[in-house]
Amino acid sequence: MLNKAVKKTDRQSRESAQTVAVHSIETMGLVDGPGIRTVFFLQGCPLRCAYCHNPDTQPFEGGERMTADDILKTALRYKSYYGDEGGVTFSGGEPLAQAKFLAEVMPLLKSHGINIALDTSGYGQQKYYEHVLPYVDVMLLDIKAFNYFVFEQLVGAEISIFLNFLNSLEQYGFKGKIWLRHVMIPGLTNDDESMQKLVELALPIAHLVDRIEILPYHTMGAEKYRELKKRYRLQEFQEMDGAEAKLYEIYANKHFAAIYRKYRNENNKDNLEFQRVLEKNNNFLLATTLLNLIKAHAEIIENKYKLEFSKSYREILDSKTGINKSQLIRKIGEFKDLGYITTPDSHTIILEDLTTLENYRI
Repeated sequence: MLNKAVKKTDRQSRESAQTVAVHSIETMGLVDGPGIRTVFFLQGCPLRCAYCHNPDTQPFEGGERMTADDILKTALRYKSYYGDEGGVTFSGGEPLAQAKFLAEVMPLLKSHGINIALDTSGYGQQKYYEHVLPYVDVMLLDIKAFNYFVFEQLVGAEISIFLNFLNSLEQYGFKGKIWLRHVMIPGLTNDDESMQKLVELALPIAHLVDRIEILPYHTMGAEKYRELKKRYRLQEFQEMDGAEAKLYEIYANKHFAAIYRKYRNENNKDNLEFQRVLEKNNNFLLATTLLNLIKAHAEIIENKYKLEFSKSYREILDSKTGINKSQLIRKIGEFKDLGYITTPDSHTIILEDLTTLENYRI
């Protein structure tokens, strides 16, 4: 009798618990935030992005109903794979459209020491943001376009809502890192001017930006539109060349560093609180450390500084920067990928782009 009563109570509790519609789950995600992640793609999105490659996630109906405990149990099953940087990512759809549920599940995940990433376009249940954003460690922030007309044409919504979200992040309690993402469409945003507008748009939150990613537009979702009997609005556009998109990504990151240096010198030069924020940003920490090592470890080779160490450069930077090991390895990789440095061997770093490194100096 007791077992029946317990089962009945559990069933009643589950039936009364708040649930969310989950379209799908990726258990070993590698591209939706740092490290290995369990990615929950929530069902439902208020936007209608022309290049959306998961149109089946747009309706709010459908998906598997899951409680916060269900999410936690799934995450704990894979926690041993997360390491220092991995964790859970909420994607979609638009996860902030389910912000009431996120306000319940995120504190639960945090109580178990799980890193949380949020992949969002900034459209959702605004009244719950202050109960959600303080728990987010990494925000994958999608910037669709840079002016009112193109934004509305691409997304089907007003850019003013996004801008309000962007400018209010810290007011909502967000203190994490931001990965800015932009899907580059050939003939629409594959030019220097668009990258400059992207940087300009991001200036108010630039001190929180950890990386800028330019994602090449692709047509892999077009078949889904045919299956759903929906019109694919960008069928006249070619796919974006990945190598070209990478060049624009490098340009955007370098332009960001240059413009932001000017911006912070003009607006926050003597702001100690602002300085403390920068000292938590890995771009600034690594660049400043590399520049500080010049005096003791550098020789000039072909007009470039070559840093040579008796130990591995990872050991040196680990002791000097204070950056978490996994984050440090990733950030060194990013600096190499963007052309700021090269590493001929495990004991040597060549400073290839001194100008950008100086722009990141604290």
